[in-house]
Amino acid sequence: MAYATLDELKARLRIPLQNADQDPWLTTLLDAAAVTIEQLAGGRPFAAGANETRLIDCSAEYIPGGRILRVPDGMPAISAIVNGDGAAITASDFVTLPRLASIVDGVVIAPTSTILTARPFYEIHLKVGSNKVWTYTDDWEGAISVTGKFGYSSTPPSPIQVAALDLATHFYKVPENIGKTIVSPDGMLLTPGAIPDHVVGLVRPFKRELI
Repeated sequence: MAYATLDELKARLRIPLQNADQDPWLTTLLDAAAVTIEQLAGGRPFAAGANETRLIDCSAEYIPGGRILRVPDGMPAISAIVNGDGAAITASDFVTLPRLASIVDGVVIAPTSTILTARPFYEIHLKVGSNKVWTYTDDWEGAISVTGKFGYSSTPPSPIQVAALDLATHFYKVPENIGKTIVSPDGMLLTPGAIPDHVVGLVRPFKRELI
């Protein structure tokens, strides 16, 4: 999904909102900006959609210890977990990394208060007192079922929204600059088609640590 809106891009480009002639192309540029940003962030999606269920291997790749489960892509909300032996894992059975979580109607929600604390869950730790470990009965592949929202957060962080709008604007204007010599304020030659450094800088703090 796009991380900036069509109206925001039209306003940035000073295109009247009621003028829909370029809407399909502008939408394509917004989608391209979102894909590029996710690639810069190591494949991380930034806006979680509806709840989905993913099956995670009960293997050393995802379980570095008996009680630790690594979550691919991260999760801003965890609704349900079923261990590989079919036993339900309730919110009282585990803690998360990061730890600043809240529980609303049984759903474990990641912190969202500030840019520093708004981080997705990337590990689920079974409590010592739960007397449970991650396990499976017959087949370790896809044995553990985790349901919730996958991605960085329910809505894109503001730096990602800015990066998406700036990058879509850049993509729109690239054809105007082809064949031109562009010099930065510090005297360096710039490639018109390159991703602007400030966009890379906005995305860098959110880059995913690959398992």
